[in-house]
Amino acid sequence: MKKILKFLLWIILGISLVIYFYTLFFTNYSQTNKKEIEFIYLLVLPCLSIYIYSLCDNDDKNKKNYLKCYLITYTIILLGFVFSENRSTTAISYGLIDNNNNFVPFSSIIEMIKSPLGIKFGMYNIIGNFFMLTPFSLLLPLLFDNFKNKKKFIVFIMLLALSIELLQFVTKLGSFDIDDIILNTLGAIIFFYIFNYSKVNKIVRFIFFKAHINEKVVFIISILLALVSLFLLIKHIYNVKSYTDSQKVDIYNLTCKENKKTYVATLGNYDYYTLCDYKDVKVKRGNNIYNLKDAIEKIGLENDLNNKIHFIKEKIITDIKVSSKENFRELIYSEEEYRLYTYLYGIDNITFKYKDEKANIREALQEKKITIGNISALTEPYKKYNDYAVSKGKYFDILNCNMGFDSIEKESNSYIIPKNFTNYEKLCNIN
Repeated sequence: MKKILKFLLWIILGISLVIYFYTLFFTNYSQTNKKEIEFIYLLVLPCLSIYIYSLCDNDDKNKKNYLKCYLITYTIILLGFVFSENRSTTAISYGLIDNNNNFVPFSSIIEMIKSPLGIKFGMYNIIGNFFMLTPFSLLLPLLFDNFKNKKKFIVFIMLLALSIELLQFVTKLGSFDIDDIILNTLGAIIFFYIFNYSKVNKIVRFIFFKAHINEKVVFIISILLALVSLFLLIKHIYNVKSYTDSQKVDIYNLTCKENKKTYVATLGNYDYYTLCDYKDVKVKRGNNIYNLKDAIEKIGLENDLNNKIHFIKEKIITDIKVSSKENFRELIYSEEEYRLYTYLYGIDNITFKYKDEKANIREALQEKKITIGNISALTEPYKKYNDYAVSKGKYFDILNCNMGFDSIEKESNSYIIPKNFTNYEKLCNIN
């Protein structure tokens, strides 16, 4: 019975690790405003049940195997934290974090503390980085005698933190940030000294090697934890499958009515065409059905449709030329209902080709040939500061004022500005 229980606990943990890894790296479920940390419950209870079971096992070799299990589990959790392509956090959703590299110590820490989401958000990220490698401070010295040597441990942790940042930089799944290395290393070193302080170390070794409780109690608790783990695992698999099914895209009535180049939709700075007239095509995602235009423009399913429909993308705005004029300011677009106003500042004109026709920004907006969305598509996603955001582009930048969470009742002013302009706070009248 004891061996069967042990086997089942290992199986549950193994399946949980696979499901955790699969969820983060092979599904979009982590984009549902859920963070990697919210999936850790899949692994915590199985590990806890194995720890409880270990309390009736007196074999030191087996005790070390349990520690190796915890080490492998945390390593997989760490991989999810730093390399999951589908990482979705509040910061990214609000454009507060980008992939800019930071080589200046403490600059990103200061930026986090000044985050528009408040000091709580900044401290959450700082503390998270501080504690990220601390489990290694506990597990490695218990498992490997070499890591009881403080110099070897410190060198290893520094190399590990550096490797994580370099891999994030190379894989484009993050950015290189010197502050992350500082916080990761500092946290791990401090806790290495804490865990290896003689009195604390005795407690740690007692917890993992000496603690023992009655075998019947161990069986009852381990079985209960295993059942809860199984329930949560099945529930998670069901949620992932339901979400995946709701995001599945199907196409109906894909019949070519006529072989001719046909306009389909506009997204960003591109018009989408097909070489056939798919007049009656319908796109289904989950329980919703869309025409082809709405599927691209409103839902953004162009990538999902690419494997079934060949799209031709043509740039709307090309051959852009910017004419600068110091301190020039002019309102070129407004939406009074939403109190949205767009100005030229430091730029007195922008000319371009609109579908091979010469045009300028004023006339094109007035005649509704283009939208502010087309103009915004010429810049990268914005980087947000306390009360404003800046989108960088090849030809000009866009400054959006009144971007704080208390700005709903205020006017929202946007400025199309020269690339060398940096006095954002003064232009937005921020004191």
